[in-house]
Amino acid sequence: MSNNLNNNADRIKFLDEKQEEITERQSNNLVLDFDQALREENKQKIEIKLLGKTYFLPKKMPFNFSTFFLRNCYKKIKGQWTVIMDDDKIMPFIELMFGKRFIENLEKSRDNRISMMFVYENIVPKILDEWGYHMDTSKSGHISEKKIQIQK
Repeated sequence: MSNNLNNNADRIKFLDEKQEEITERQSNNLVLDFDQALREENKQKIEIKLLGKTYFLPKKMPFNFSTFFLRNCYKKIKGQWTVIMDDDKIMPFIELMFGKRFIENLEKSRDNRISMMFVYENIVPKILDEWGYHMDTSKSGHISEKKIQIQK
């Protein structure tokens, strides 16, 4: 022990100071900063080319899409998780998945090859697959696999 801590008052003062330092250090260590991880993750994109335009989607399912998807489209029926898309949910689903610019460009397009069903049957399953929801579109009338069954 140093000469500064000869009496109890000095020892108590020293211990109080050290306790404050430890508390401050612990408080600082409780801050979990995920901003850098988020910046790194946002660098990865899915690139979609359609009708001569390029669109970029996040590599992982965005939070706003996932909450919409889980609240409105993902239901358990007879013990199996199923995606059921009500007619009034299709446009918000597509907009949340691809963005407003995607929809606006498709609406302005004069290319009659593009239909809602083309987007829904060809593009949506590939994006959901990238986001971890693999879908087998080979079964007629249903799109199904381990997690999802989309009924038309």
